[in-house]
Amino acid sequence: MNKKIKIIVAAIFAIVLAGGIFYLWVEYEDNNKGMIGLDMKLEEKNGENFYVSKEAGFSIKQFPGWTAEYHFGKLIIKSPDYVLDEDTAFTPVKGCVFTLLAERSNYLEPNEGFIKVKNLIDNYDKADESSKANSSLISVSGKKAIKFVAEDNGIEGKEGKNIFVDMVSHRNLYSFRGWLFGQDRDKCEQDFGKFLETVSIK
Repeated sequence: MNKKIKIIVAAIFAIVLAGGIFYLWVEYEDNNKGMIGLDMKLEEKNGENFYVSKEAGFSIKQFPGWTAEYHFGKLIIKSPDYVLDEDTAFTPVKGCVFTLLAERSNYLEPNEGFIKVKNLIDNYDKADESSKANSSLISVSGKKAIKFVAEDNGIEGKEGKNIFVDMVSHRNLYSFRGWLFGQDRDKCEQDFGKFLETVSIK
C-alpha cells in the first residue's frame, strides 16, 4: 500500500471515528437533558444540614424543623408549621412552602426557558420595560439571577403572591419559587430570602 492510499485510509478512518464520537455525544446530551437533582441528599457541614445534589451542582441549607420532599421533579421545602390550604391543594393557610426545580439544557438545543433567562440576565440593562416588569436583577451564590414578583396569580382568589428567582449556571437552569399565601406570608417572604442566601451553585 503506497503512501497516498495510506493517507486516504487514515483520513476516512478519522472521519468515521469523529462521526461516531459526535453521534455518541449527541445521544448522551439528549439523554441527559431535562429535570435534574433527584439525587438530593442531606449532608452535615460544620454542624448544619444541607440538601446537596452533586448532579445538579448545588446545595441549600435545611433550616431546623423544615422538611423537604420530591413531587414531579421539584424539591418542595416546608416549614414545621405548614398547614395545607385544601381549596388550592398546595398553598399554605399557615407556615411556608418553597419549591426548587433544576433543569439541564442540551448544548445543541438549549430549552426555551434557559435561553429566555440567560438572555434577560445578560442584557438586563438593555431590555425593554415590558420584559423587566415586576422583576429585578439580584445575586444568588455570587451569580446573577432574575427575581420576579407576581402579586396576583389567581389561585382560587386567595390573597398573596409568588416570587420566582431564576438563574443559569453552565447549561443548567435553576428556578426557586416562594408561595407567599396564608397568615404567615410576610414572614415567609423573609425566610425565602434567607434560604436564597444559603444556596451554593458551582
